[in-house]
Amino acid sequence: MADRGVKGEALMGMVQALNKFMSELSDCVVQLQKDANTCADNMAGDEYSAKAIIRVNKCLGNYRKLYDSAEQLRDKMQAKYHQLDEISHILDGDDY
Repeated sequence: MADRGVKGEALMGMVQALNKFMSELSDCVVQLQKDANTCADNMAGDEYSAKAIIRVNKCLGNYRKLYDSAEQLRDKMQAKYHQLDEISHILDGDDY
């Protein structure tokens, strides 16, 4: 029985780490978007600024895809955790 508990704890540790990663990534995306908008407002018409903003927006798109992938992985891990928890209760004879 302890083995299932260890696996569940490990899964939840990974879920918590992914949640932290996703939160920090989201904060960075928001800040980069604000900075890109500020740059666009302040440097309107500047060719080099416009090119930099385009590159930043491409990076932001990649970061959003990375966030989505992390979210999907986190959801799968949470589902697996709940599955392990349910099986553990069944095997322990708990009323579930």
